[in-house]
Amino acid sequence: MIEKFLPDERQPSIYTIDYEALWQKGLRGLIFDLDNTLGPHNFSVLDESVFTLLEKLKRQNFRMAFISNHNGEGRQWMNEKFDKMSLIFHAKKPLRSGFLRTLQTLQLKPEETVMIGDQLFTDILGAKRYGFYTILVDPVDERTDTWPIRWRRLMERRLLKL
Repeated sequence: MIEKFLPDERQPSIYTIDYEALWQKGLRGLIFDLDNTLGPHNFSVLDESVFTLLEKLKRQNFRMAFISNHNGEGRQWMNEKFDKMSLIFHAKKPLRSGFLRTLQTLQLKPEETVMIGDQLFTDILGAKRYGFYTILVDPVDERTDTWPIRWRRLMERRLLKL
């Protein structure tokens, strides 16, 4: 049961992931969480380095999508900036519905797909239940977390120590 919470891989950030190794493993789709994975929690703008990385991954032929429990308010600009990549808000992670919608958009099988996120109880658990390869990254800025997320992170740290 505990393995459903444990990522296949841990990395300090989205920039340290070996995307070429993922491609060599037959993984063709990348699903990114938004808050504290690509930018701080409740960001209104992202660092340009995020878009540089996404462009590089697009040139490597990865299919990409973004999934978030955020309501999407104030983030309409992302649809244009993410240039036809799937962007799903109100995902209700770790429930399967948001992951299923994302997978259908990517037109890939779960075993061809990677979930990259910063939380065990939403990103990793939900993706593992669906059969994705999972990568846990350190949060961009924990100081921007809400109290419920801070409490979950405390529980996550204890679980990872096991």
